[in-house]
Amino acid sequence: AGKTFYALDQSLCISSGLTWNGQEVEPGLVVYVAAEGASGLHPRIDAWKRSRGVKLVKNFRVWPDAVNLFRAEVEEFAAAVDELAQPPALIVFDTVARCMVGGDENSARDMGLVIDQANTLRNRYGAAIALVHHTGKAGELERGSSALRGAADAMVSLKPDGASLKLRCEKQKDGP
Repeated sequence: AGKTFYALDQSLCISSGLTWNGQEVEPGLVVYVAAEGASGLHPRIDAWKRSRGVKLVKNFRVWPDAVNLFRAEVEEFAAAVDELAQPPALIVFDTVARCMVGGDENSARDMGLVIDQANTLRNRYGAAIALVHHTGKAGELERGSSALRGAADAMVSLKPDGASLKLRCEKQKDGP
């Protein structure tokens, strides 16, 4: 559906200081948790670099395994992030389902625990947190509990539109 391509494009623009969809970005370190499809991530990054004429992306780190936001292993992840030369500006979890093994996406309680862990990381680093999530079978809304929608500052959807994909802002807290 293009979720990873979208998240990678945005992340690599931030880490490289390039405009994203015509918008200026504030450059910074990005930590990308590749919990789903990690083996295909580097060819996608290489394709992005070729398409943008970028030789080297310095401020981009891939965590090649899921970080279970439903369990205490988040602290192990945070300890590794603490070792980086600078705090991240953005941490991406791709995908929520793979980063909450043992939790139930339909449970507001379980999703609340995931949201709490994401907020803890956001506060620890002053970073934006992006949670890449799947839609339900109908493809209209995100899968599982509405707690995620309620807690999100922003939500975007990416849907097929003929031969293209259409990116749409579904929610923007305190914004136009």
